[in-house]
Amino acid sequence: MARTLKKQQHKQDNSISDNHAILDGMAHVFRVARSGDVWQFRMYIKGENKHFRKSLKTRDLSTALSLGRELGLELRGKLPSLKVLMN
Repeated sequence: MARTLKKQQHKQDNSISDNHAILDGMAHVFRVARSGDVWQFRMYIKGENKHFRKSLKTRDLSTALSLGRELGLELRGKLPSLKVLMN
């Protein structure tokens, strides 16, 4: 019975608590309960059919949005060479 309870708690920890779309919805800055108050970045890469995800290592929303925009623009410029990063 305790094992079932742990599985349910684990699933709840991965849920997104806050989500902010940036770059016209091409990327997202979000938080999950598991990472505490630290903001994360996620962007879908069409050619690879994968999400690129990275911790922004900040707890401040305005800083996270700024870092997320910079990272998103940097990734957009490197799309052809992203295959090396994703593998």
